[in-house]
Amino acid sequence: MTNMTMFMLLVAIVALLLLAAQPVLIGNDRDQARLIGQPDGVVPCDSIEKYTTEWFLSHTKKAHSSPLQSNALFYSAGMSAAARAKARQDGQVTIWDVWPCELYRAEAASSNALRCIHSSDTQRQRFFEAMSRAFALKAEEGAMVMHAAADYAKPPTDGIWARVELPVLVDRNGRVHWIAKVREGWVKAFEELSGRYEDQIKVFWERFPGAARSSRLLDPARRRLGFGRLKVEPRSAEDGNSEGFGACPSEKELRFFDRNVAW
Repeated sequence: MTNMTMFMLLVAIVALLLLAAQPVLIGNDRDQARLIGQPDGVVPCDSIEKYTTEWFLSHTKKAHSSPLQSNALFYSAGMSAAARAKARQDGQVTIWDVWPCELYRAEAASSNALRCIHSSDTQRQRFFEAMSRAFALKAEEGAMVMHAAADYAKPPTDGIWARVELPVLVDRNGRVHWIAKVREGWVKAFEELSGRYEDQIKVFWERFPGAARSSRLLDPARRRLGFGRLKVEPRSAEDGNSEGFGACPSEKELRFFDRNVAW
C-alpha cells in the first residue's frame, strides 16, 4: 500500500468518525427541535424571526384554539401576577394560559430553545409584543383590562397594552364590541357596569352605543366581575405535559417577565 493510499484511507476514516459524532436533528420544524447525541439535551436557540403574530395564532394550545368569548383579561404595567390571580378566580384567560408552557421559560439551560430570545431585552420585548397582538386578535365580543390602583384613572400609554393590544381590539375590523377596565384588587360581585362602581370597574369603550348592555354575558343574572365565572381549568405545573411540552414555570419564575417586559 502506497503512502498516498494510506493517507486517503485515513482521511476517509476520520470523515466517517466526524459524521457519526454529529448530533441528529429529529422532527419537522418542531417547536422544540431536540438534538440527540448531546448528554445534556442541548437544543439550538430559536430565531426571533420565527415568532410572528401569525405563528402564535397557529400554535395555541388545543384548549384555546377557538376565539376568547368575553373572557380575555389584559393588563398594564405591574399587573401580570394580579391578572393571573384574578383569571384563576373568575374563569378568565390571560396571555399566560393560551400557549404551550415552554414559551414562557426564561432559564438559560441548554435545553431551552428560547434562552437566547429571553436573555435579550430587545428580542424578549419583540417576542411578547407579537404574542400579545395574537392574544388580542383572539378576543371576541367583550374584553377586560386590569390596571394598578395608581394607574386606573389614567392608564399608562407606553407599554404593550396601549401600544399593541388596545389598537387591535378597537380596530375597525375588530370583533370586540366593548372593553371594561378593572382596578387592581377589586374582586367583589357587581350589579352594574357604571354608576357607583365606576371607581372600580367601568366600560370605557364600546363599538356601538349599548354594546356592553346587550352582551349575553352581562345579563342581570350574571353581572359579575369575571363575566359569570366561566369555567376554565386552572393552569398547573403539569399543564403543558398533556400536549407534549415541559412543565409550566412557577409564579416565582414568571416574575422575571413581569419585571423585564414593558407591559
